[in-house]
Amino acid sequence: MPGLKARLKEHPEGAFAFFGPEELLKQFYLQKFIALIEKEGMADFNLCRLDMTRDHSLQDLLQEAEILPFGGERRLIVCRGLNPARLTEGQVKELLALLQDFPPYLTLILYLEEGEFTADKATVGKKTVKALSEHLTFVSFPLQDERTLMTWSAKILARDGLKGETGAMTTLFRLSSGRMNVIRGELEKLSAYLISQKRTTVTEEDVLLFAEDTTELAVWNLSDAVLDGNAEATAKILYNLKRHETEPIVIAGSLAKSFTAAMLVLDGADAAALTKATNTFPWQYERMKRSLHGKKRECAEGCLALCLRLDRALKGKRSNAWAVTELKVLEMARLMGGGA
Repeated sequence: MPGLKARLKEHPEGAFAFFGPEELLKQFYLQKFIALIEKEGMADFNLCRLDMTRDHSLQDLLQEAEILPFGGERRLIVCRGLNPARLTEGQVKELLALLQDFPPYLTLILYLEEGEFTADKATVGKKTVKALSEHLTFVSFPLQDERTLMTWSAKILARDGLKGETGAMTTLFRLSSGRMNVIRGELEKLSAYLISQKRTTVTEEDVLLFAEDTTELAVWNLSDAVLDGNAEATAKILYNLKRHETEPIVIAGSLAKSFTAAMLVLDGADAAALTKATNTFPWQYERMKRSLHGKKRECAEGCLALCLRLDRALKGKRSNAWAVTELKVLEMARLMGGGA
């Protein structure tokens, strides 16, 4: 975040919206802003946290913004649950009035959870978001690429005099769905294990011994099984996802993304083009390419249509959501199995 680093150093005042799936980086930069207030020694008075998903409202934010710093030069408001894309016309006018005449001592951070706000055209193209973006700095925190994760992980391991085999690290990133907070926790376990064994190198066997699949990876494994046309494996993964109470709508969304990507691969897209279009990792491209070997594009098209029908059925709030999901997903697997 080069731009954000400069703002922290030179001009931290202003209004920001933090969004995206990489929570570790979001938290890192949030703590940097909080540290500026704590450094002045008056954080009890000049640091305000609001949560609009619970017991606060836009009016609370507007009132807090009027309060002058006490015993310091700055004031920081961290606000959760205020999604710029979902504000009413009246709320937009009120927030714009604050942003257009923004207090010179104030820093406002709208901290958005994953899924609350995205950088897709439908969201950033909204009139309300465009109007706010003239005075509100939107900062995206995407999942990091494999090279960045490799460098970052190497630094963490080096603190304990350790290193990781390239293949082992790639496997760890896959099992952690590329999320830095998950990777960090797994590295801590691996470091402790290697030190106890008086070893210095993390192997793939070590990773498989300690790292656990995330739900997101399980959904990815489901996509692989469906793309392979393996109905038996699909049924087993569906059973485990159901047992872990995974939301069916998450499965429908992931499969729709997978089949959109599958059609791009079948049309000849390479890893770079697929990453740009769908934000997939190189290892995901390679797995998908293997699964799609010899498959027909019309089968993937038909599966995408089934995904959309499943999505509509689930949004209709049917009581038998899982039964509908299992039926449609197994139908996709059978369709892909007949496309070889």
